[in-house]
Amino acid sequence: MPSMNDVKEQLAAPKVEAPASDATPAKAKREPVAPRTPTNCVCGVPGDKGCNGAKSTRKFAPGHDAKLVGYLTREVVAQRVTPEVALKDLAEKSGNSALLVGKLKSAIERETEKADAKARKASVEAAAAEAKVAEKADAVAASTAASTE
Repeated sequence: MPSMNDVKEQLAAPKVEAPASDATPAKAKREPVAPRTPTNCVCGVPGDKGCNGAKSTRKFAPGHDAKLVGYLTREVVAQRVTPEVALKDLAEKSGNSALLVGKLKSAIERETEKADAKARKASVEAAAAEAKVAEKADAVAASTAASTE
């Protein structure tokens, strides 16, 4: 173990500096960017949950790209708009953003499958209710026939 004097000598020794050729260059200063003026959001979602003219320095106000995808998905599932028209509308508004178009495609597929499953479940439940009513009607008819005999 080194003595305290050895440690003091090491600390007092001159430090070795790297030659100037190995030094990293100083970072170049960036030019200041002119501030952008806020413009209206391009999502254009109507209704109470719509855009209402939100201002942003970007194409969409924060979260409005997702709001537009959700709105177009609901319109397609309700069959008020075809998927092709919805995809074209989103591509125009987003500047052909592949990520947003892909997000809309998967959302349409997922929500359409959910709506189809809900419709199938409702038809099965309706058929079961019809069968139950028919069974009760048969039972009533049988008991009425038995009591008249």
